[in-house]
Amino acid sequence: MRLAIVGAGNLGLAIARRCFEVGVVSADELLLVERDEERRTLLARDPELRVVEEPSADLGGYDVLLVAVKPQDFQPLGRALGAFLLPDQLVISVMAGIPTATLAATLNHAKVVRTMPNLGVMAGKGVTGWYGSRELGPLADPVESIFGAVGRVCRVDKEELLDVVTALSG
Repeated sequence: MRLAIVGAGNLGLAIARRCFEVGVVSADELLLVERDEERRTLLARDPELRVVEEPSADLGGYDVLLVAVKPQDFQPLGRALGAFLLPDQLVISVMAGIPTATLAATLNHAKVVRTMPNLGVMAGKGVTGWYGSRELGPLADPVESIFGAVGRVCRVDKEELLDVVTALSG
């Protein structure tokens, strides 16, 4: 699996590192997209991490895009990302408060998953609830792999149940 993480803040980077450490992805299968220059400079010190500034057509080479930006930054970024998505790619969001319908509409993309990880993911002991349509089929497998690397994973049948998972795992 090739994984691009858009937003390499604390959560995005924690997920990236754990996926790399447990073998979900190798260094050449992982890309970080980070707009903040200071953060990019810090990340560039790690020779195993490949970091770029902006989304580009290169994202088409990744099976999964994980969006880990602040929710208020999503609208303009989402429209830009949508221009590079291919129909068979999976987009996973870790942004609080943005439902799958908004994700799909902003990205103009059908294969979206919403997750709600808790702070335990930073230590590899998190609990992540996730929701995605049943039509995902085998595309659901990467969700389980990525979030299994950072702790326990719980799929819910209704999006509103993510709030319950969040309350219980908090």
